[in-house]
Amino acid sequence: MVIIPALSLGYQGVPKVGTTSMYSWLYEHLLQVNGTLVDEVDLKSPNHKRLLFTAGKAGNVLVPNTAEAVHPYASAFKFAFTRDPVKRFVSMYRNRVVHHRELGSRTSAAARMRQHGLAVDPSIDLLVERWEDYRSCSVSIAHHARTQLDFLGPDLSVYDRLIDLSGMATVLEEVRKRWRSTHLASLAERRKRLTPAPA
Repeated sequence: MVIIPALSLGYQGVPKVGTTSMYSWLYEHLLQVNGTLVDEVDLKSPNHKRLLFTAGKAGNVLVPNTAEAVHPYASAFKFAFTRDPVKRFVSMYRNRVVHHRELGSRTSAAARMRQHGLAVDPSIDLLVERWEDYRSCSVSIAHHARTQLDFLGPDLSVYDRLIDLSGMATVLEEVRKRWRSTHLASLAERRKRLTPAPA
């Protein structure tokens, strides 16, 4: 879990469950509090904003998702989003296989796919049919399709809010409400629109 003391928040990202949007939102709000953040990466890319947090370089702390590990951060509002597993898998397919072509002929996975007798650029039906083989050929595909519980951890009670991705606006309003009663009240009035990336 990413704990951001300056925002009094804890967030656990799950691939293909709005993480790019959330890390951009967190970055924009943290920037308002800190004024500047490290400039060692190209922060114009939403992916690099995610890397900034997941590497612990945004004044944040990375902790395991256990009650013992998050206890010192009891005052932080800790949240994560979930998504229907089928919608998440289809989103992974569209993004990683179709858009990024991570199972294409010019990837590091191509040789391994040939060894397993797998077609490059598989249809979603073929990907499902030979899932274990394709997954074993690509670290990225395996990562983006890992179960949500692999990321959320074994103890879901560590979260103050665990909600479907469709409830993102509700959670962000809850965050703003909490900020209004703290030294972060000015952030609560910032209304940057946040919409999950198209699936």
